[in-house]
Amino acid sequence: MLSSANNAVLLKTGFSRLRHFFFDLFLLAAISLVAKPLDAADAPSLDDAIRQLAERIAAIPNLKGPIQLEVHDDAAFDESEGQTWKATLRRQLDLRKLSITEEPDAPLLRVGATETPTQIVFAAELVFADHQELRFVVLKRALLPSETLLASPVRIEKQLLFDSPERVLDAASANRGTADDLVVLTYRNSELTALRLDPTGSLKQAFTLSAAGFKPSRDPRAELTASETDGRLQFLGKLCEFTWAAPAEVRCRATTKTSWRPLPSLASPCDSATWKLQSDGNDWTASDLLQVLPETVSHPGTAPLLSDFPGPILSINGAQNPHSALVVVRNLRTGNYEVYKLTLACGN
Repeated sequence: MLSSANNAVLLKTGFSRLRHFFFDLFLLAAISLVAKPLDAADAPSLDDAIRQLAERIAAIPNLKGPIQLEVHDDAAFDESEGQTWKATLRRQLDLRKLSITEEPDAPLLRVGATETPTQIVFAAELVFADHQELRFVVLKRALLPSETLLASPVRIEKQLLFDSPERVLDAASANRGTADDLVVLTYRNSELTALRLDPTGSLKQAFTLSAAGFKPSRDPRAELTASETDGRLQFLGKLCEFTWAAPAEVRCRATTKTSWRPLPSLASPCDSATWKLQSDGNDWTASDLLQVLPETVSHPGTAPLLSDFPGPILSINGAQNPHSALVVVRNLRTGNYEVYKLTLACGN
């Protein structure tokens, strides 16, 4: 197995020669990708990836047909698509006057498809009598329709960001470019306070809504939206807006809002799929179980992801990162309110 923080390539073959070939080839590919990441323009579609691979093979110096062809597929294509790309490769090679033969004296072309959590790697090795030539093309998994690939392994990562005895109504993230500040709305003694914390958990700013003359109900509910420069607090019948440059100048006005935001969907970092969050949330005296379900089940047998919490879930808000959400929970053991960051990640 070849692995790194960004890519993990699992090589499966029963032949020692092929195993040696793919290890060397994909080691070279992984090193090249780390040194120079490829953007979407390199191979915008599966057909383009195969065409580019055929072009790079045909451009190998002193290569003339016919050639022997050996194909190995370790990518998670469904059965139909797996056969289609191989047939496309044969056509593209034939267009470039590289016909396929069984003659043992012809140059041997080995082509393989393997995958990382975010990419499909098409690699080719041409074996001459005195040397080898290597070529490869990379395609981002996210560019492929979800039905093209078998379901990619996705897991949930959960991180505790905030813990307080004060009641937390909602949480949001403010974009800071490379990291997000956490914004938390707390309620204590009939007073609402917005806290802004940096990624290390240190308090950066805090202000109350008392400056705007707003008095919440005894059992308030609120939705928080934040950005790098400003924020919004939505209550039933009232909207309060503020800026981080002058938070004391928060302004509130009446609105006709009568419903709350829907639960967010998370984008998979592994492919083009999206996942929806689902929480029971009916029993405020019991621990909650959050389900993360695919929006559309393109592949039969796709199971929901489950994440348990030490108490009832009070609110769920999408984070700036499209793969993440913020979950507010009341810990039944400690009585504290906690904010968790839930993130989809690739791999089992």
